[in-house]
Amino acid sequence: MALSAAAYQYSVDGGLNLLVRENGLLENGQLVFVFASLIVFAISGIKFEGPVRTAARAMAGVCLMCFYREIDLRSADVPGWVGAATGSPIRDIVMVAMGLAILGYVFRCRAHVRDWLHMLLRFNSWPLIVSGALLFIAAMLDNKFVTSDAGRFWEELTELIGYILLLEASWRHMLVGRSGKAYEAG
Repeated sequence: MALSAAAYQYSVDGGLNLLVRENGLLENGQLVFVFASLIVFAISGIKFEGPVRTAARAMAGVCLMCFYREIDLRSADVPGWVGAATGSPIRDIVMVAMGLAILGYVFRCRAHVRDWLHMLLRFNSWPLIVSGALLFIAAMLDNKFVTSDAGRFWEELTELIGYILLLEASWRHMLVGRSGKAYEAG
């Protein structure tokens, strides 16, 4: 809450462009949090067994997709093909391929789906659910409604909070794996 208030006050004082531009502070913050989430889920995917492992691996794939979606190297000093790979339409093709790979993995591990639902329905999973909702809302805002810097600020801030909660969800998932209590209430 304090972060939101401080960022909004900064934007009102004239720093809005610094916050919301391509590769601005909010977008770079998103990259940090989604990459940290990717690392934590990947560690859980290596360290644990059973449904905790397979869920962590699927979520690491989702985090990789989010990281790839957020990174934009077109304006950076990189070879042209690298910049093109992070821009549309190549990015869209890669995103579809990544999504299909994750769905294929989930299908291959379908015996764990019931256990994943048990984990997801625990109160401890609220950061993952809220994160998904915030990222969905931000994606809808980005595609349909954002026409001003102020709108872009709220869209980017919503994504940042979503990725912060994704990091919290990844940490909680790791703690569930450590405790071995993936199916207990609470």
